[in-house]
Amino acid sequence: MRKRRINKLLLTGLLLFIITGCSTTKHLPEDELLYIGTPTPKIVGYNEADNGEATLEEVQGALNVAPNNSFFGSPKYRIPFPLGLWVYNRFERYEKGIGKWIFKKLAADPIYVSTVNPDTRTKVASNVLRENGFFQGNVTVQVDTAKNPKKAKLNYTIYTGQRYKLDSVTYVGFSPKEDSLIQATYSKRLLIKEDAFTVNKLDEERNRLVELFRNNGYYFYRPDFITFMADTLIRPGYVNLRVVQKHNIPEEGLRTYYIGKTSINLVGHNGEQPNDSLNFHNFTINYAGKKPGIRYGVLRRRFLYKSGEMYSQQRQNYTQQALSRLGVFKYNDFNYTPRPGRDTLDITVNAMFDLPYDSELELNVTTKSTKQTGPGAKFNLSKKNFKRMGASLNLELKGSYEWQTSSTVDGESSVMNSYELGAALSLNFPRLVLPWIKNRVDPFRFPSETNFKIYAEQVNRARYFKMLSFGGTVSYSFQPKRSIKHTVTPIHLAFNTLQHRTARFDSIANANPVLFHSLDDQFIPSLTYTVTYDNSYRKKKNRVWWENSLTSAGNVTSVIYAAFGQKFSKKEKE
Repeated sequence: MRKRRINKLLLTGLLLFIITGCSTTKHLPEDELLYIGTPTPKIVGYNEADNGEATLEEVQGALNVAPNNSFFGSPKYRIPFPLGLWVYNRFERYEKGIGKWIFKKLAADPIYVSTVNPDTRTKVASNVLRENGFFQGNVTVQVDTAKNPKKAKLNYTIYTGQRYKLDSVTYVGFSPKEDSLIQATYSKRLLIKEDAFTVNKLDEERNRLVELFRNNGYYFYRPDFITFMADTLIRPGYVNLRVVQKHNIPEEGLRTYYIGKTSINLVGHNGEQPNDSLNFHNFTINYAGKKPGIRYGVLRRRFLYKSGEMYSQQRQNYTQQALSRLGVFKYNDFNYTPRPGRDTLDITVNAMFDLPYDSELELNVTTKSTKQTGPGAKFNLSKKNFKRMGASLNLELKGSYEWQTSSTVDGESSVMNSYELGAALSLNFPRLVLPWIKNRVDPFRFPSETNFKIYAEQVNRARYFKMLSFGGTVSYSFQPKRSIKHTVTPIHLAFNTLQHRTARFDSIANANPVLFHSLDDQFIPSLTYTVTYDNSYRKKKNRVWWENSLTSAGNVTSVIYAAFGQKFSKKEKE
């Protein structure tokens, strides 16, 4: 106790020594001012009808800098005890010993006005205003040293003025073919009359046009081919905008290209280089070994184009995504080579196989309020590219064991042991496996899956019952849109059989028949439909995730019995 008191007294004395012996500006350089914060900027000339709140937030973000001992990073509010600055000023001169240690652990470097650089920040903030249509806007700053000539606050004034809107928007300098593409997608334009002028919208419209052209054969088209000309004098408060294609564009940038030959170089997971090839209709697979590591049809279906088709950036992206979803390649790299003097692109794809197996082991320990505890384990083993089909064969083994930690159970001297064992085997295809889908691709641009699964579980509840469950499922998942996913399980067969039961269980079941029937021998066929909505990919503040499922159990069996002219309820009684 005495030692603790001495330590507390020493610490208190040290803090008092620091507080009384130092100021926060004692060692301040002569040409520097200590920055102590930025009050809320004064806003002048703003009209709420201009809907510029987001712009003002961005402007203030460019101005705000947290001072020393800021309150949770606030540029305005400070904690009244700047311990870090006190330590800095008191112990800066120490080069070794306890003084150096205290400096390294507790000191905070002072933030100077020159470090904040308010003049540069006002220029940046003024540019933010102009880039968002406030062409007359500007930001000024006043360095306030009224309370202390060595300390300064930065008082900013934001003048917005009128926000300019778009008037006419015209597209100039594009070829007749390019102009027809623009007109065909005119409803998707991002520059619309009466909308506020923003540089971000200009960039988004430029990128939209580039994507439009690249999806229609213009492989070499780039964003720097398009510029903008704005006139604010014709109509006060409005911008007459011209979207202009430059004149000095290289010839290949204005040419539409078509797909020629496609060559895929399949490299083994150990780096084995191709030594043989398979060619069919301008589609060549170069592979190592006796046969390709993946079936020709499985690979060909992932390429959403064929020889002679016009180049499309979108189809290239979907193709790369489809290859990645196979889960068998470490990477896939596309290279396009134009044929000299022609409008044809030959494609070379370099793809390296991933390791053929994945495994995962999960261990856990469970403790229950019934004084039961025990370990559990789950082991997963996956075989990628099963039978060269691009499918994944997955084996899951799980088990748990629990024992009674108390030496007696219900007054009886015994140990109650329970266990669960389970195994599941599933085959997952990254596409829809249905007899009527025979095209080269699934009818959906987004991921689709087919899963076949069988499973078995053994449950033993000591002193009560022992039950075996087994079954199987077939399920399909597909996305017609990015935000909507459908999962259909047309076949789910579940079998439960009670292998053993004790007298104690029978006595409980007699008192509660519902419990008995829930564990009785059962065969339950069912089907399930689940729809999921998720718009998180959109850049919106309000994101929505919603899922709803519908399950029907037993009706399938009823239909089967009805087909044979016998009611299912009658069969249950027999």
